[in-house]
Amino acid sequence: MTLDPMFPMTGADPAETPPRGSGTTEPGHTEVEIKLVAVDGSLPDAQAIEAAAHRLGISLDEPATATQIDTYYDDAGLRLCRAGAGLRIRRVGERARLTLKIRRAPGPGDAHQRSEFEFDWTGPPPATAVDLPAEIQKRVEPVVFDEPLQPLVELRTERRTWIATAGANRAEIALDAVRLGESDHPSAQGFDEVEIEQLEGDDLQPWLRLAEALRAAHGLQTSRVDKLQRALELGRIRIEPLKPPALHPDLSLREAALRVFEGHLRRIQKHEIKARTRSGPKPVHKLRVACRRLRSALRTFAPAFGPGELDSFAKVVKRTAKSFDEARDLDVLIEHLGIVRGELPEVLHETHDALLADFDTRRRRCRREARKSLGEARRIAGMGALQRFVEGPVRAPRVDLTPSLGDTARRLLSGSLREVVEHAAALTPASSAAEVHALRLAMKRLRYTGESFATAFGGGLQALLAHTTELQTVLGEFNDAEVTIAKLHALANAEQVDRARLLVLGAWLLIQQRRRREARARIDAAWRRFDPTAMQPALAEALRT
Repeated sequence: MTLDPMFPMTGADPAETPPRGSGTTEPGHTEVEIKLVAVDGSLPDAQAIEAAAHRLGISLDEPATATQIDTYYDDAGLRLCRAGAGLRIRRVGERARLTLKIRRAPGPGDAHQRSEFEFDWTGPPPATAVDLPAEIQKRVEPVVFDEPLQPLVELRTERRTWIATAGANRAEIALDAVRLGESDHPSAQGFDEVEIEQLEGDDLQPWLRLAEALRAAHGLQTSRVDKLQRALELGRIRIEPLKPPALHPDLSLREAALRVFEGHLRRIQKHEIKARTRSGPKPVHKLRVACRRLRSALRTFAPAFGPGELDSFAKVVKRTAKSFDEARDLDVLIEHLGIVRGELPEVLHETHDALLADFDTRRRRCRREARKSLGEARRIAGMGALQRFVEGPVRAPRVDLTPSLGDTARRLLSGSLREVVEHAAALTPASSAAEVHALRLAMKRLRYTGESFATAFGGGLQALLAHTTELQTVLGEFNDAEVTIAKLHALANAEQVDRARLLVLGAWLLIQQRRRREARARIDAAWRRFDPTAMQPALAEALRT
């Protein structure tokens, strides 16, 4: 079962999900455990586990036993499973707990890691992501959107546990007999396993040594497959990864379009989870870029669909990006303002810092409002419709008269390159900022269009697109400075700007004007290195099939 790690918990920021036992009061933590299964189907009994622990100097408390009933939930497309997550309600006696577990990169040694978010649960099972606690909802909703959640599989586990102590380190050792469904009949499908889960302390070595001792003495092997995965395998449920099939030049334009749309949608979903759960400017920037790329692809492939068929999807993607516009503008302003301090006299540092604090307060408010807008029912329904559209059948007419992907790539990329050349040829030292911006937009269209076709043509097209990076970067720096200058003029002309702040804004304005001049001076050199004369035949060669 190969899964695409949509969830950013794979390689997540450790500050977001600290290890269990670290003293955090947040609902999320990183679960670190070692799982052992029997090669021949038999596990060591309780006495053998206790003996192995004692030989290693690990003390155990009195064992406890419990019966767990785990019901896992997913949508009809198994999108959570396909994204590497498990959502369950566990019942032990009268108590119920709702848990989201997300697979992460392998841990040290034989350990594996999962991000875990857990809450007490009362009432009926969740019907949609809206019914989930906020910490879980903001991770699940960008994957399933408005799809109903339904029971996927139920597991009954007879569990014997010990709390183990080795110095300052504690772990839970569990001997589990798992059966599908509530049946405890010996013939019921199921499996047995040993789990060693770290609870406290930073040293995993005692538990790795215990696992090695059990492997050597009882012929066990380490497993990185969780209970849900094993249950699905027993039920012969095949999980396809959340990533689109590869492109090739002979595909019809319509089928290729859906695959390209799906790839861009997956990136939006991944970055949306980050934008909902993390601070910092990078998640917001990446989400907005992913949205721009999908909007570009929707325009590129529009001829393969009926009139207006893609309009609603373009609107909801635009709305997703637009919700973070103000927050992103403040990210850029704060980044640039930080540079200004070093060029100010010390007497203005306090004013600079106060202005920076004001911007940061506004940014936090904007981010909260933007995250809230991501969960609006209308947007969620629109994104859900988009996901169903890109994952559904191609819906081609009886006779598909749309051109092939290869023919379309050659036509569109040649046209995009001509547009870039025309805008560049019109530039002079006296050209307006709007004319420079038009070249920047043409470069972005060339790059985004090329990226939509890149996987169909091997590395040649991707290598050519890399040549656009320098020119696009310097054009972006020019535009960045131009936008910042306009905002600074607006701030300086606002009411209630005292003299000290006006001096800070003036110094900042001078820096941005200098930055704009330097960027403009570098555009011509970057254009010569771009070399459009050589680009045209190289592009034709890269698109040859």
